[in-house]
Amino acid sequence: MNNIAIVGAGQLGSRYLQGLARIDIPINIQVVDTNDKSLDLAKERYFQLPFNSNVRSISFHKRIDDLNHVLDLIILATNADHRFGITRELLTTKSIKYLILEKVLFQRLDEYNQIEKLLKKHDVPCWINHPRRLYPFYQSLKENLKSEKQLNFNVQGGNWGLACNGLHFIDLISFLVDSDKLTIDTDYLNDKIYQSKRPGYIEIQGLLSGKIGENVFTLYSNEEPGLHIISIASDHFRYVIDEAKGMIWESSVYDQWQWKEKHEKIVFNQSEISHNIVEEIIRTGSSGLPTYEAAAALHKPFISSLLEYYNQISNETHVRLPIT
Repeated sequence: MNNIAIVGAGQLGSRYLQGLARIDIPINIQVVDTNDKSLDLAKERYFQLPFNSNVRSISFHKRIDDLNHVLDLIILATNADHRFGITRELLTTKSIKYLILEKVLFQRLDEYNQIEKLLKKHDVPCWINHPRRLYPFYQSLKENLKSEKQLNFNVQGGNWGLACNGLHFIDLISFLVDSDKLTIDTDYLNDKIYQSKRPGYIEIQGLLSGKIGENVFTLYSNEEPGLHIISIASDHFRYVIDEAKGMIWESSVYDQWQWKEKHEKIVFNQSEISHNIVEEIIRTGSSGLPTYEAAAALHKPFISSLLEYYNQISNETHVRLPIT
């Protein structure tokens, strides 16, 4: 029997749980969260879905100590400020076969190497939930662009959570170009730190630019809400993508740069894909998600650059970047 634990039952953790309600392999589920409201939310969302006989048991807990000692897979869906301590506790007190972590991995740079050492010590394969790699549209796009020498990748929109969500797009670029050599320029970010919608966290606005290998990107967030658009250009292709509406405009040198419009579901909710992610890991020991090492190679320069920017703007010395 496959024993699955979800640690963190809030907005995202409860969506993972909804996805597991669709699973096609037999599992036992344990959910843990210290917050009663989060546990209640997870229960409500899970029991909204039809009964699935593959879920042999489900239980809800408030302490990590209450989880089974031997677990086939743990999904850690807490906020970033708690993630390091809980990851360390799980790796040192439980026997874990596989692990999935959320982004942003950790807020302190020194925590990345500590967890990497623990994962190697306990021989636990770990993946990070950057799910755009799994979306059929982006897998097809990667195939189309595989021979391109350089991409120019741009995201622009209004108040879309550049600090919180920027790594999702940086990971997407990394996936498309098969490189994790990231450099970042914060010079064109606004000279102001913004309070996140989530208490205790910060956000940033303005233009974040950089390179992954020889590929250039810009991520732009305006203060006011607005249309969120991705554009990608190479020597032979142009794409304009509206993820929310499922609209893609594309042109290529092979069609004399004539624009074509098409409609396709691009983005999938966590509740729509988590069962597939878990099934693949349990059945094959592999995943299309980035490994810990691949994700950390992008997270560390991202955290380092934004932490330097945060210290400069705040005129203080911080070792922790409060984003999640």
